[in-house]
Amino acid sequence: MTRDRVAIYADILRAVKAQGGEGAKITPVQLEANLPSDRMRRYLAELAEAGLVTGPPWKLTEKGETFLREFARFRGFLADFGILRDDDTRGTR
Repeated sequence: MTRDRVAIYADILRAVKAQGGEGAKITPVQLEANLPSDRMRRYLAELAEAGLVTGPPWKLTEKGETFLREFARFRGFLADFGILRDDDTRGTR
């Protein structure tokens, strides 16, 4: 199953958040999000332009934290109504 762009953004943001501390380096985020380096760099640039991350080193902004919270809440809502399959609910709740 392929991930849509929003789910990929959420995966990247979760990976950045998991690194915490002084900020995330691109390679651990890339591995966690399971993306090739060219796409990872493009997506990080898009997330930075949207104000969801700053970097490098990569850190979530308050807006990025809000996005993750609301994305998980929305995916949980869809799962509660049976719209998402079990394998589609990663990162919810």
